[in-house]
Amino acid sequence: MRNSKNMIKDSLDRQIDPSEAVEIHVPDVIPEIQIIEPHELHVGKNPDYRRKTQRDIWDSQYRLPDTYGSTEIVLMVRDPYWVYAYWEIADDIPRAVTAALGPEGLRTFRKALRVHDVTDIEFDGSNSHKYISIDVHDNADNWYINVERPNRSYCAELGFINKEGAFVCLSKSNTVRTPRAGVSEIVDTEWMTISEIEKYCPFHSGAPASPEIISQIAERMHLDAGSEFMGKGPKQNRRANPYK
Repeated sequence: MRNSKNMIKDSLDRQIDPSEAVEIHVPDVIPEIQIIEPHELHVGKNPDYRRKTQRDIWDSQYRLPDTYGSTEIVLMVRDPYWVYAYWEIADDIPRAVTAALGPEGLRTFRKALRVHDVTDIEFDGSNSHKYISIDVHDNADNWYINVERPNRSYCAELGFINKEGAFVCLSKSNTVRTPRAGVSEIVDTEWMTISEIEKYCPFHSGAPASPEIISQIAERMHLDAGSEFMGKGPKQNRRANPYK
């Protein structure tokens, strides 16, 4: 076994001579190394596998717009002393308003609300009982308005006002009426007491049905009213009330 190993080693030593030069062939042109740039990886949201309900479909199809492109003001009642107004001003202001503002335009005017008390009148823009002017911010599109008196009718005008108090109206609102601040003056029907029912409808035997009670009460009340009326006339026209 040892002799076999020695023979293999001698054979390898004879085949490889360290003094011999080893020729290495290098190509004249070295190919360029291509640098592959990493592609941008777009990571999106996880897909929504939730089944859409009918409400989701309606919300996507019937979403209310932020604006309607028209100049309008709407008035609503909150309580006896407060009303609420919201409005929109379109980009194209009517020529009549532009002419009323004058050559300097909006530079000398500011946005304002004018609230009128129009209780029991046909408002024509100048015949209100009383009005107040309220300055509002340029970016505002709604306002809570305090009114002094309850149970009154009010309407509002949206427009521009200058330092001299000249008001240029853009739009007029609907008319609203605030409720009362106290108990209503309307009194409910007074119901008959048990003693009054027994007076006009004495029960001798059994309990009559509702139509019978109503008929007897109406008849007796009619006779009582007639007796009182006859008692106010001459003495010969008086007659006694058989139910007293």
